[in-house]
Amino acid sequence: MHRRASEEVGIDLGLKTIAVTSDEDYLEAGCWTRRFAGKLASAQRRGHKRQAKRIHRKIARCRADALHKFSRKRSIVIRKSSSVM
Repeated sequence: MHRRASEEVGIDLGLKTIAVTSDEDYLEAGCWTRRFAGKLASAQRRGHKRQAKRIHRKIARCRADALHKFSRKRSIVIRKSSSVM
């Protein structure tokens, strides 16, 4: 279902779910960390700082990619407003 440019979608940012739109579309939190948790814990226990840094970077890039895909799934327009809390 594609939206016309005049229709607006509200986005709620949270902790349990990263983002929820007014159309009940949501992005779960923590799925990126869980996928790499075993490797990260092992690298940190062994003291491999360089490997742990790479895993953290990979998690951050996966999170950024998922947020980008979520925001571009539909043409969601976010308008800045001073009344949004």
